[in-house]
Amino acid sequence: MAEETASMSIYRASRTIKRRQSSLYNSLRSIHEDSIFVSEIAQLWPELPLVANLRCGLWYAKKFHSNCYFKSTDGHTNNLSFNTSRLNLHVAILAGNEFIGIFVHVIL
Repeated sequence: MAEETASMSIYRASRTIKRRQSSLYNSLRSIHEDSIFVSEIAQLWPELPLVANLRCGLWYAKKFHSNCYFKSTDGHTNNLSFNTSRLNLHVAILAGNEFIGIFVHVIL
Protein backbone atom coordinates (compact mmCIF):
# COMPACT_ATOMS: atom_id res chain seq x y z
CA MET A 1 0.00 0.00 0.00
CA ALA A 2 2.80 2.43 0.89
CA GLU A 3 4.58 1.69 -2.41
CA GLU A 4 1.34 2.17 -4.32
CA THR A 5 0.72 5.53 -2.63
CA ALA A 6 4.30 6.66 -3.27
CA SER A 7 4.05 5.88 -6.99
CA MET A 8 0.56 7.37 -7.40
CA SER A 9 0.38 10.34 -9.75
CA ILE A 10 -0.64 13.71 -8.37
CA TYR A 11 -3.81 13.59 -10.48
CA ARG A 12 -4.79 10.17 -9.18
CA ALA A 13 -4.02 11.17 -5.58
CA SER A 14 -6.16 14.30 -5.88
CA ARG A 15 -9.04 12.27 -7.36
CA THR A 16 -8.78 9.78 -4.47
CA ILE A 17 -8.93 12.60 -1.92
CA LYS A 18 -11.89 14.23 -3.73
CA ARG A 19 -13.75 10.90 -3.81
CA ARG A 20 -13.28 10.48 -0.05
CA GLN A 21 -14.43 14.04 0.64
CA SER A 22 -17.46 13.68 -1.64
CA SER A 23 -19.18 11.08 0.48
CA LEU A 24 -22.89 11.44 1.20
CA TYR A 25 -22.16 12.10 4.88
CA ASN A 26 -19.69 14.91 4.10
CA SER A 27 -22.07 16.47 1.57
CA LEU A 28 -25.01 16.48 4.00
CA ARG A 29 -22.80 17.74 6.84
CA SER A 30 -21.56 20.58 4.65
CA ILE A 31 -25.13 21.57 3.72
CA HIS A 32 -26.13 21.51 7.39
CA GLU A 33 -23.17 23.65 8.49
CA ASP A 34 -23.69 26.10 5.63
CA SER A 35 -27.39 26.44 6.50
CA ILE A 36 -26.45 27.29 10.10
CA PHE A 37 -24.05 29.95 8.80
CA VAL A 38 -26.71 31.46 6.51
CA SER A 39 -29.21 31.55 9.39
CA GLU A 40 -26.69 33.28 11.67
CA ILE A 41 -25.90 35.93 9.06
CA ALA A 42 -29.61 36.48 8.35
CA GLN A 43 -30.23 36.96 12.09
CA LEU A 44 -27.36 39.46 12.37
CA TRP A 45 -28.79 41.62 9.57
CA PRO A 46 -32.57 40.98 9.45
CA GLU A 47 -33.15 44.23 7.56
CA LEU A 48 -31.21 42.94 4.54
CA PRO A 49 -33.11 40.88 1.98
CA LEU A 50 -32.02 37.25 1.80
CA VAL A 51 -32.04 36.00 -1.81
CA ALA A 52 -31.62 32.34 -2.80
CA ASN A 53 -30.18 31.10 -6.06
CA LEU A 54 -32.67 28.50 -7.31
CA ARG A 55 -29.87 26.44 -8.87
CA CYS A 56 -28.08 25.75 -5.60
CA GLY A 57 -29.04 27.81 -2.60
CA LEU A 58 -32.72 27.37 -1.82
CA TRP A 59 -32.20 24.70 0.86
CA TYR A 60 -29.91 26.84 3.03
CA ALA A 61 -32.66 28.72 4.87
CA LYS A 62 -36.34 28.28 5.72
CA LYS A 63 -37.43 31.66 4.40
CA PHE A 64 -36.11 34.00 1.72
CA HIS A 65 -37.18 37.47 0.68
CA SER A 66 -36.82 36.52 -2.97
CA ASN A 67 -34.98 34.18 -5.30
CA CYS A 68 -32.84 34.45 -8.39
CA TYR A 69 -31.49 32.15 -11.05
CA PHE A 70 -27.91 32.32 -12.25
CA LYS A 71 -25.00 30.06 -13.09
CA SER A 72 -21.49 30.37 -11.71
CA THR A 73 -20.23 31.18 -15.21
CA ASP A 74 -22.57 34.14 -15.75
CA GLY A 75 -20.47 37.24 -16.27
CA HIS A 76 -17.11 35.45 -16.49
CA THR A 77 -14.42 36.88 -18.75
CA ASN A 78 -14.86 35.84 -22.39
CA ASN A 79 -18.29 34.32 -21.66
CA LEU A 80 -20.27 36.19 -24.27
CA SER A 81 -23.40 34.09 -24.08
CA PHE A 82 -26.51 35.81 -22.80
CA ASN A 83 -29.39 33.79 -21.45
CA THR A 84 -32.64 35.73 -21.16
CA SER A 85 -34.02 33.19 -18.67
CA ARG A 86 -31.50 34.49 -16.13
CA LEU A 87 -32.11 38.23 -16.38
CA ASN A 88 -32.97 38.56 -12.68
CA LEU A 89 -34.31 42.09 -13.15
CA HIS A 90 -36.28 41.78 -9.92
CA VAL A 91 -32.97 41.23 -8.09
CA ALA A 92 -31.44 44.32 -9.69
CA ILE A 93 -34.47 46.36 -8.60
CA LEU A 94 -34.32 44.87 -5.09
CA ALA A 95 -30.59 45.63 -4.82
CA GLY A 96 -31.19 49.14 -6.11
CA ASN A 97 -33.93 49.80 -3.57
CA GLU A 98 -32.14 48.20 -0.62
CA PHE A 99 -28.59 49.12 -1.71
CA ILE A 100 -27.41 45.73 -0.48
CA GLY A 101 -28.58 42.18 -0.02
CA ILE A 102 -27.43 38.73 1.02
CA PHE A 103 -27.24 36.23 -1.85
CA VAL A 104 -27.03 32.53 -1.06
CA HIS A 105 -25.15 30.49 -3.63
CA VAL A 106 -22.78 27.56 -3.31
CA ILE A 107 -20.17 26.26 -5.69
CA LEU A 108 -19.56 22.56 -5.49
